[in-house]
Amino acid sequence: ISEAELKRLRDQGYRQGDLIGKTGLEKRYEPYLRGKMGSEFRMVNVHGRDVKAYKGGAEDVQPTSGYNLHTGLDRGTQALAESLFVNKRGGAVAVDPDNGEIIALVSSPDYNPETFTKSIPQKRWKYLTESPVKPMYNRATLMQKPPGSSWKPFMALMALQENLISKNETYNCPGYHPFGGPSIFQCMHVHSSISVVPAIQHSCNTFFFEMMSRSNLHMYKKYARMFGFDMKPAVDVGEQSAGLIPDSSYFNRKAGGPDKWGLGFTMSLGIGQGDIGVTPLQLASYMMVVANKGTRYPLHMVRKFVRPTTGETRNPSLPEPEKVPIDEKNFDIVQEGMKLVMEAGTGVHVQIPGIKSGGKTGTAQNPHGEDHSVFVLFAPVEDPEIAIGVIAENAGYGSTAAGSLASLMAEKFIRGKLSDTPETQKRMRMALNARSEPTEAMREANYTPPEGIDPY
Repeated sequence: ISEAELKRLRDQGYRQGDLIGKTGLEKRYEPYLRGKMGSEFRMVNVHGRDVKAYKGGAEDVQPTSGYNLHTGLDRGTQALAESLFVNKRGGAVAVDPDNGEIIALVSSPDYNPETFTKSIPQKRWKYLTESPVKPMYNRATLMQKPPGSSWKPFMALMALQENLISKNETYNCPGYHPFGGPSIFQCMHVHSSISVVPAIQHSCNTFFFEMMSRSNLHMYKKYARMFGFDMKPAVDVGEQSAGLIPDSSYFNRKAGGPDKWGLGFTMSLGIGQGDIGVTPLQLASYMMVVANKGTRYPLHMVRKFVRPTTGETRNPSLPEPEKVPIDEKNFDIVQEGMKLVMEAGTGVHVQIPGIKSGGKTGTAQNPHGEDHSVFVLFAPVEDPEIAIGVIAENAGYGSTAAGSLASLMAEKFIRGKLSDTPETQKRMRMALNARSEPTEAMREANYTPPEGIDPY
């Protein structure tokens, strides 16, 4: 306990030399973990020698042990995700769509907590605190990256709910959006006349550029906040980033006034690019809402508290779940598109054998190096048990690194093991072979880690 903490908490029974939670779950649940001190009154003689208990011990108070924390983490899924993130920088979060429990949470590179139980060699301390890979930075909850095309299901939900488009209405994709012409707001293919479900399936940029042009920043931000973006989620993990969802005041500041910017500044937001930042934790929350068709549960790692001496059990105090005001029929439409992504779209190579899932690839453009790989997924489609958000820094296409990671995590959780099929072996090779390329900053630093430490 620090001097400042002791001054603030002395009245609660803390004393110099006490141990106290400093970060994460140990800080959040310190009152539950600590327990209560006991007291004992003894009679002593004039020489200070212990004689007997005062009043036969009637006024003694027995100490009370603290609670053990039981998390919702699934050991197998967590271990698999950590092993698959070797050679990668990034984060992954998996949650239960029915209650918001966190099933797995991975930040890579990480470090062994036991490092801090003894003196730390100078080289290792320098690695932990100064290396460009930032192993003590929680990428799962703090890292902000553009979501790329994983944002398109969100855009579809907003457009459908606000009647900017109907399910069967089409828009022509000549390979670009006409606002900027062939050289600016480009699509990867010429999709011709396309409606919302195949636009999700085939990840048509032109369609979602058009949805952005039909909306406005006020609407955009309002819907983003419904899904938990642009705010710190109500979660018991303390270190979080709110991310960035821009509004008009943001662009006023950036461009130098309201007359200095227009649709050209905001169009890319429709495909999850440009001035937007989200975390893996937020992506998992977003997928939870898509999976359960409209309920945003508070994310939490701790499932229950159990006092080991008595077996007394308590549940964590959580905020009430929030209902997202979007019609269920619109979630059905978006789920249909995400299911087709996995069956015959951009995610077909990471489909889980025998388990119907809904997913969306994302490749977030990065001006400082290789693109970021992004993927969101929920499974099984008919009764979702898991929702996942993955970002792998500088790892390329969303369907390779992040996609294979997410689908393997989902299969492990649902089945309890990975199937021994050629498809699963292919996904495993994709996940293990993918790696995070060094960024320009790392190249300039000519970074060499201490011997025996994996820089990724």
